[in-house]
Amino acid sequence: MNSDMTVIGVVLAGGESRRMKQDKGNLPVNGDLTLLHRQFGLLKHLSLDSVVISRHQKHNTPADLLNHVVSDRNPNLHDGPLAGIHAVATAYPEATAALILPVDLPRMNVELLGYLLYCGVSRMTTTHYRNEFFPLFMMLGQSERDYLAEQLEVATGNRSVHSLLQFCGAEEIDHAHPDAFTNTNTESEWQAAQPLRILHE
Repeated sequence: MNSDMTVIGVVLAGGESRRMKQDKGNLPVNGDLTLLHRQFGLLKHLSLDSVVISRHQKHNTPADLLNHVVSDRNPNLHDGPLAGIHAVATAYPEATAALILPVDLPRMNVELLGYLLYCGVSRMTTTHYRNEFFPLFMMLGQSERDYLAEQLEVATGNRSVHSLLQFCGAEEIDHAHPDAFTNTNTESEWQAAQPLRILHE
């Protein structure tokens, strides 16, 4: 890890999960544990300065993860991925970058996350896999922080992740594991992603 950088891991888990019809973060994996535990555990296996969960306060969170939650500033509405990233950037002003993993990528693995982290840190540039917005290594300089704040301050702000990546001048890296990027938005997609396992610290 670049000693001049403070990189935090972020599980994005603030969405409404409307198509799933239940909170994706609390989907069961390995008995009493959840998808939220799984994604948090993936990031904990990497050389990160800290790992947090960006999660809207209206969601129920397992008790053992509550101390790691950063809530959106809007108490009534989750304003999308940019709101979750902005909440963490505000809570951790010392962070120079973040490795961001959505909760609904259940087949993501440590190897792909680790390589993304390595590329982002070595290049000191916002980086993501080709044709995939997430997971995302994002620099958190003042310009990126200002951009997030500006888009969220007004109802007409541009909250597109694509536009965020363009603003950041994000670089793409290749991968050969398309299954790892399988997104689960519905019950049938969730069932198709099974079986899953949780990495223990």
